[in-house]
Amino acid sequence: MKLSFLFSIILCIIFSNFLWWSFYNNNNNNSSDNNIIIDNSSSISFSDNKLLYIVENTVYLLDRMRSLRNLAMELMKEDNRASSPALFNKLKREYSKYYHIKHPENFKYDHASRFVQTSFDQETCQFIIKTPRWNAVTSGLNWLMMWYYTKTDSMGYIGMGNMFILSTDQYRLLFRQPSSTSSPLLTSNTENNNNDNNNDGGGGGGDSSIKSLVRYSSLLDVGSGCGATTQQLQPMFKEVVATEASSGMIYSLKKKGITAIYCTDLEGCKELEDRRNSFDVVSCLNVLDRCERPITLLQQMKQFIKPGGRLLLAVVYPFKPYVEFGGNNNKPFEKLNINNNSIEEYISSMISNVFEPIGFKTESFTKAPYISEGDKYYDNYVLVDTLFVLSVMPENEQSNSTINQ
Repeated sequence: MKLSFLFSIILCIIFSNFLWWSFYNNNNNNSSDNNIIIDNSSSISFSDNKLLYIVENTVYLLDRMRSLRNLAMELMKEDNRASSPALFNKLKREYSKYYHIKHPENFKYDHASRFVQTSFDQETCQFIIKTPRWNAVTSGLNWLMMWYYTKTDSMGYIGMGNMFILSTDQYRLLFRQPSSTSSPLLTSNTENNNNDNNNDGGGGGGDSSIKSLVRYSSLLDVGSGCGATTQQLQPMFKEVVATEASSGMIYSLKKKGITAIYCTDLEGCKELEDRRNSFDVVSCLNVLDRCERPITLLQQMKQFIKPGGRLLLAVVYPFKPYVEFGGNNNKPFEKLNINNNSIEEYISSMISNVFEPIGFKTESFTKAPYISEGDKYYDNYVLVDTLFVLSVMPENEQSNSTINQ
């Protein structure tokens, strides 16, 4: 075990004991106060979870330390590197391969015509440059938390697990909507929702301009994780509801101001019983390869899409399913008939063998990097991601074919 990691563990233990001592004294002085206020946005009942209280205060301290670090960087003029043309162009060259299809002629049928080309932008650059990375302190906290929680829960509680796929403007492009810098041209699918937004009233010209970019009323994001990717979709919707099967990630979502529901099964989720056929968009980003029954999940999500709505899917290429908890020896119970030989064959098989038999029509798709926070070894970790915007086929058009399970 490396000395830096060992030191971080010792530091965490010492700091935890200090927090315990300070709370004990404070609790004796004011026993009537059962809630410990961490900051203006959250409070925790110490009697419910002592460890979480300690971690909360440590994360709070880390946030303050990051603020001081950011201030120092500004004074040293280092923070300007995120907007440096040279750095942006360097990262753009490095990441461009994740956005492009090398051999579009290898697509089957007319699939190539539905491809939407995106490219590296400033929002993606900002994530790569500014997202906190794993360090000795966060690794030590994660080690402590995992004595009581799963790894996913632990990451949610300490504020890690940040991911990035597309920026808000790139999502608008995928949905064939105008970006924040383009003219306000509306599609027929979104005119009604935009009229609703215009009737909401609002503040001055700036607020009105922002509201004019909202194209849909509601989003249901299934398996949101910590909410970093959900935040990129949020400006496109008036209402965002997220589901998660991790209590730590639920905590992280609520810290970001996102309505979060603990849910392990959409079919049996009581909080969503009256929301069937009511969401303009249901999104499921990089969850299919981590769930026991991906086909069942696709069928369940279809029930929550309103007529004329869309399903947004992100799936990592190559498709290598792994079920962390459950399944058959970490393998899903339902198998998708997908060809991983090339990205073109993969996309075509996903459309023809998975989406269409279930009753989905592919409106558009794109290819992008799936970026996660880095550590002391790498600035970031990147996978190849494919994203699909699907609509529900009319019943008379739905295929009678079945999926090979």
